[in-house]
Amino acid sequence: MRSETWPTAVVNQLLAELPGLSARIVARLARDVPSFQMLPDDVLQMEIRPAVDENLMMVFQALRDRSEFSLERLGDPLRRVMSRVEENLSFADVLQAYFIGSRMAWDWVLEHASAADREALHELVAPMTKQMERMFVTATRVYFEEQEHLHSEVGQARRDLAAALLAGDPAEGLETPAGVRVAEGYVVCVWHVARPSPPGTVRSTLVRRRRVRGAFDAEFDTTVLTVLDERGGTGLVPTVPERADDVMATLRRFLNELNGIVGAPVVATAAVAPTVGEVPDAAQEAREVLRVALRLERAPGLYALDDLVLEVQLARPGVANDRLVQRLAPLRSRHELLTTLRAVIEAKDNRRKAASALHVHPNTLAYRLRRIAEVTGLDPADPEGMRVLSAALTAHDLREAASAG
Repeated sequence: MRSETWPTAVVNQLLAELPGLSARIVARLARDVPSFQMLPDDVLQMEIRPAVDENLMMVFQALRDRSEFSLERLGDPLRRVMSRVEENLSFADVLQAYFIGSRMAWDWVLEHASAADREALHELVAPMTKQMERMFVTATRVYFEEQEHLHSEVGQARRDLAAALLAGDPAEGLETPAGVRVAEGYVVCVWHVARPSPPGTVRSTLVRRRRVRGAFDAEFDTTVLTVLDERGGTGLVPTVPERADDVMATLRRFLNELNGIVGAPVVATAAVAPTVGEVPDAAQEAREVLRVALRLERAPGLYALDDLVLEVQLARPGVANDRLVQRLAPLRSRHELLTTLRAVIEAKDNRRKAASALHVHPNTLAYRLRRIAEVTGLDPADPEGMRVLSAALTAHDLREAASAG
């Protein structure tokens, strides 16, 4: 080639030999890039190679004509490829593919340049660098847009399946996302975030939700169906009855990671559904336990019905519940007596510890306990009296929390 025609002649020659160059690039990708190594040959030839041709043609036509290619048009080949191979392409591998293609095209230019032309290569370096910059920026934007769309679709499919199971829809009639099957049974986990995200953090919330789903999947090495919102969520962990206890133990450990992802303490409950048909009942049980745990301001952690069985029963309305709450009516106007009873119960009847917590003398504590016995008819010194007083205080607290909420 002659230097006076540079770079038009070399670009025209490259465009004429484009099929051979793109074939070598695709072969290199299939050999060196992990994501492309997993693709079958027909996908490489029918999907990847046309995308390489189109990218090379756009870039080198723009170099020849000293123009700029359309960024939207540049993204089209990658968008089409990703819609077909879906999540099999990692971001690192996409960028590596673009770098390999660019480097091989540049090597082709060097191979076809004469000694005289090499001195003029600097005329091509600046515009080619600019075009590569636009190409990589566009590829990055398109990749993450497509990933957002893909995850949104997959996430919606998971949410739809979870909602159907929670509603008790027949398992045999449910549509499942790719790679997901309806399990024999589930552990239903419901959790509440102590501090919801502030307004205006939509994108960070989306990222956090994706991290929650990914963390659940990674922890249990399976697809966990999740329905998430600003205040918490529900997760359905696939299991079989004989492994339900193992899942519960893993959930207790997993809460520490969940706390870190959402950036706030989490109170969670879980219930076992041995069969798909029992998922709605398990979810109802878990939600009821969660409501009680939140009303009683229990510490962050995972609770099952066995952990709060008395409290859950005391939270249910009825004549007996009303009568139990009434047993504490004489203490409502005596704040110091109610506080004393609470301190003794929390200290597990250790009166020295209770007096210390109240910052009062043990004799003062003893006097107050006698007054509680006098006005309620229930003696805190008697095991039976303390049992009823403790239950009555829990019922009272739950009633007060429900009224305040």
